[in-house]
Amino acid sequence: MLIDTGASKTVFDKKRISNFLKEEKFETHDKLSTGLETSNMKSHLVVIKKISIGTLEIKNYKSVVIDISHMNAAYSHMKQKPIEGVLGSDILKQHKAVVDYGKKTLRLH
Repeated sequence: MLIDTGASKTVFDKKRISNFLKEEKFETHDKLSTGLETSNMKSHLVVIKKISIGTLEIKNYKSVVIDISHMNAAYSHMKQKPIEGVLGSDILKQHKAVVDYGKKTLRLH
Protein backbone atom coordinates (compact mmCIF):
# COMPACT_ATOMS: atom_id res chain seq x y z
CA MET A 1 0.00 0.00 0.00
CA LEU A 2 1.08 3.51 -0.80
CA ILE A 3 0.54 6.05 2.00
CA ASP A 4 -0.99 9.31 0.78
CA THR A 5 -1.84 11.82 3.50
CA GLY A 6 -3.48 14.02 0.85
CA ALA A 7 -5.88 11.31 -0.32
CA SER A 8 -9.25 11.74 1.37
CA LYS A 9 -10.22 8.07 1.04
CA THR A 10 -8.38 4.75 1.04
CA VAL A 11 -8.72 2.95 -2.29
CA PHE A 12 -7.83 -0.54 -3.46
CA ASP A 13 -6.82 -1.73 -6.90
CA LYS A 14 -9.68 -3.54 -8.63
CA LYS A 15 -7.41 -6.20 -10.13
CA ARG A 16 -5.70 -7.02 -6.81
CA ILE A 17 -8.85 -7.03 -4.67
CA SER A 18 -10.58 -9.30 -7.21
CA ASN A 19 -8.22 -12.02 -5.96
CA PHE A 20 -10.02 -11.85 -2.60
CA LEU A 21 -13.57 -10.77 -3.46
CA LYS A 22 -15.87 -11.76 -6.29
CA GLU A 23 -16.72 -8.91 -8.66
CA GLU A 24 -20.44 -9.40 -8.07
CA LYS A 25 -19.77 -8.02 -4.58
CA PHE A 26 -18.71 -4.71 -6.17
CA GLU A 27 -21.36 -1.99 -6.10
CA THR A 28 -21.06 0.48 -8.95
CA HIS A 29 -20.50 3.96 -7.59
CA ASP A 30 -22.44 6.75 -9.34
CA LYS A 31 -19.61 9.22 -8.90
CA LEU A 32 -16.43 9.24 -10.93
CA SER A 33 -13.15 9.26 -9.03
CA THR A 34 -10.57 11.91 -9.76
CA GLY A 35 -6.94 12.20 -8.80
CA LEU A 36 -4.29 9.51 -8.69
CA GLU A 37 -2.62 11.03 -11.75
CA THR A 38 -5.48 10.30 -14.11
CA SER A 39 -8.69 11.73 -15.48
CA ASN A 40 -12.07 10.69 -14.16
CA MET A 41 -12.59 6.95 -13.85
CA LYS A 42 -15.36 4.61 -12.77
CA SER A 43 -15.25 3.53 -9.17
CA HIS A 44 -16.92 0.79 -7.19
CA LEU A 45 -17.78 0.33 -3.54
CA VAL A 46 -17.15 -2.86 -1.64
CA VAL A 47 -17.37 -3.90 2.00
CA ILE A 48 -14.20 -5.61 3.18
CA LYS A 49 -14.91 -7.85 6.17
CA LYS A 50 -11.48 -7.39 7.74
CA ILE A 51 -8.37 -5.36 6.96
CA SER A 52 -5.24 -6.09 8.97
CA ILE A 53 -2.45 -3.52 9.12
CA GLY A 54 0.15 -4.82 11.56
CA THR A 55 -1.77 -5.46 14.79
CA LEU A 56 -4.64 -3.14 13.80
CA GLU A 57 -7.81 -4.81 12.52
CA ILE A 58 -10.53 -2.82 10.78
CA LYS A 59 -13.83 -4.65 10.32
CA ASN A 60 -16.56 -4.09 7.73
CA TYR A 61 -14.67 -1.32 5.98
CA LYS A 62 -16.54 0.25 3.07
CA SER A 63 -13.88 0.96 0.46
CA VAL A 64 -13.58 2.48 -2.96
CA VAL A 65 -12.17 0.16 -5.63
CA ILE A 66 -10.67 1.53 -8.86
CA ASP A 67 -8.35 0.42 -11.63
CA ILE A 68 -4.87 1.70 -10.76
CA SER A 69 -3.05 -0.21 -13.49
CA HIS A 70 -1.76 3.12 -14.85
CA MET A 71 0.02 3.75 -11.54
CA ASN A 72 1.47 0.25 -11.47
CA ALA A 73 2.71 0.67 -15.04
CA ALA A 74 4.55 3.81 -13.95
CA TYR A 75 5.98 2.02 -10.90
CA SER A 76 7.12 -0.86 -13.11
CA HIS A 77 8.84 1.59 -15.45
CA MET A 78 10.74 2.94 -12.41
CA LYS A 79 11.59 -0.65 -11.40
CA GLN A 80 9.39 -0.44 -8.30
CA LYS A 81 6.99 -3.06 -6.97
CA PRO A 82 3.29 -2.67 -7.83
CA ILE A 83 0.98 -1.28 -5.18
CA GLU A 84 -2.28 -2.79 -3.97
CA GLY A 85 -3.91 0.51 -3.18
CA VAL A 86 -3.58 3.86 -1.47
CA LEU A 87 -3.90 4.25 2.29
CA GLY A 88 -5.69 7.58 2.64
CA SER A 89 -6.42 10.09 5.37
CA ASP A 90 -9.73 8.45 6.34
CA ILE A 91 -7.88 5.55 7.99
CA LEU A 92 -4.80 7.60 8.88
CA LYS A 93 -6.85 10.20 10.77
CA GLN A 94 -9.27 7.76 12.41
CA HIS A 95 -6.40 5.66 13.76
CA LYS A 96 -4.19 8.63 14.74
CA ALA A 97 -1.37 7.80 12.33
CA VAL A 98 2.18 8.75 13.21
CA VAL A 99 4.62 8.70 10.30
CA ASP A 100 8.31 8.61 11.23
CA TYR A 101 10.13 9.47 8.03
CA GLY A 102 13.57 8.93 9.61
CA LYS A 103 12.74 5.39 10.70
CA LYS A 104 10.41 4.78 7.73
CA THR A 105 7.61 3.59 10.01
CA LEU A 106 3.88 4.13 10.35
CA ARG A 107 2.06 3.70 13.66
CA LEU A 108 -1.72 3.37 13.81
CA HIS A 109 -3.69 3.33 17.08
